[in-house]
Amino acid sequence: MTDAEAHSIARVDVLIQVPPTKYFCITFECILSSVRYALVKSLSNRYNFSLIRNDRRSVRVTRQKARIDIPTREADVIGVASKHLNLAGVSIEWFGDIAAELGISRPALYNYANDREDLLFKCYSRSCDILEFALQRATDATTNVSDLLESFLTITSSHDSPAAAVLSELGALPPDKQAVVRSRLDALVDRIARVIEQGVAGRIFRNVDVVIVASAVLGMANWTPLYRRWTSSGKPVGGAVGMKELLLRGIAADPRAEHRKLACLSRPASVKMDPFNRAAMEAAKRETILSAASALFSNRGIGATRVEDVADAVGLSKRAIYHYIGQKDALVDACVQRAYRFYYDVMDAAERMPGTRLEAVFGAVRYVIEAAGDPEVAVIAPFIGSAQLTPSQRLGMSNHAQRLADGYRKILIDGEREGSIRKLPTEEVLASLPGVYAWASNAPPTLHEEQSRIADELATLITRGILA
Repeated sequence: MTDAEAHSIARVDVLIQVPPTKYFCITFECILSSVRYALVKSLSNRYNFSLIRNDRRSVRVTRQKARIDIPTREADVIGVASKHLNLAGVSIEWFGDIAAELGISRPALYNYANDREDLLFKCYSRSCDILEFALQRATDATTNVSDLLESFLTITSSHDSPAAAVLSELGALPPDKQAVVRSRLDALVDRIARVIEQGVAGRIFRNVDVVIVASAVLGMANWTPLYRRWTSSGKPVGGAVGMKELLLRGIAADPRAEHRKLACLSRPASVKMDPFNRAAMEAAKRETILSAASALFSNRGIGATRVEDVADAVGLSKRAIYHYIGQKDALVDACVQRAYRFYYDVMDAAERMPGTRLEAVFGAVRYVIEAAGDPEVAVIAPFIGSAQLTPSQRLGMSNHAQRLADGYRKILIDGEREGSIRKLPTEEVLASLPGVYAWASNAPPTLHEEQSRIADELATLITRGILA
């Protein structure tokens, strides 16, 4: 029995078996005192019992192999920290919010984490644990590759599954810990890729880039804490319906039919510096700052990125950032507004695009993914950290999200009417779409040079699925 397990007990009813047949019932009213701690630990060591919570919230002791069903305090801390991480990202208030929910003092959290980076690492490690466990359960349940992928997404999206931290701010970790998390994610991608390879070899799946599609599957599985939070209407959604629809079948009414090459949106001209035009110079510098800040916010998180970091990235002083943009709140707001202007431009272009609505979806998705890897176009990913915005900013963000959802819902419904897009569970698909490609904005360094290929593969996945 570990020290943490002994400390976690509030009231314990223990049945101790004393060979050969006698049982003694001992009730400890535990007040987290040193006497209680020493007594419980001594009994556990002497009689080799394990603590198992029953329906009446007591603890039954057996002499079987140790099994702890009571979560340790550290597990509670990491679980609450992960929930707040998905809402606010890494923030200055993070420890205070966690302590308030757990009903402990902020200094007490340092018993479980050395600092914010250490706690973030523990949250991300727990996310890897959850994903590994889900994949192993799916692997043990079936040898059918299609069913295995479906099962993996079902398990991770289940309300019974512990909510994992979305792995969106790896850049906030120090290099050594970031390498550990990336290594575990790479191992998961390799395992999923081998499943997909089997499906391709058996002609269950069409020929795909197995690494990119495996990364998308893992991205969808890790997206579920956000997916199951709400749809654009604010109503809760559950299950993996949308993700499985996109992964296996895509949105095309007939993915096997021959059709002309799916079109892509044209790229907008970037802001050019004109030394003879002061206004143009100011606009270009402002755009450079916002691009760099957006990339840092998406990679490290809003709370973990300082104005000094943005200044260093663009080779300017902090005072220059204040001159062109303002304080950090103004910088965040400007990045969010810039992001939604970008998403509106893409959606509006898709709506005006000639051809089928299927082609319009392909073009929009492909452009968003490719632009995410372009440092000149980089936009902040408005999925994590919304709790750090002001109430008015959050309201504006909600309105923006609603407008985008309404626009893409109309494109999907129009596609169904014209026959290019099949009948879909529209709300679930809309909620799942970002999970397919959100990971690409922070893709592993080995894939950074292949953003165009990633964009093609993922846009094709969304339209066609992977079934042969």
